[in-house]
Amino acid sequence: MSFFVQLRCIIFAALLPLLLSGCGSIQSKEAETARQKAPVGDEQADLRGGPVKLHSMNLFGSSAPAAQQGAPLVSDPEYAEYLEWKRWQEFKAYQEWKAQQATKTEGS
Repeated sequence: MSFFVQLRCIIFAALLPLLLSGCGSIQSKEAETARQKAPVGDEQADLRGGPVKLHSMNLFGSSAPAAQQGAPLVSDPEYAEYLEWKRWQEFKAYQEWKAQQATKTEGS
């Protein structure tokens, strides 16, 4: 095999466990409280922890819920007003630029 094929295989072998580690288990709150209540030195506390929740890993998207339509993305009203003003300024600048482009093409 050529050097690049070997290098690709090594990189794939190293990245595969890293990608799959996102599918690890996270214990539920009940299991965490049970583990915390266990006496000190109790090695079996983690085994009695209860059910374990498995979380899948999304490779091509996020698991976050989609933003509600019409819901404000910014909670600070002053910042939201600034963003609105900024968008308006950019829109006016775009309109001016577009008008300039139209006069240039008409003049040519």
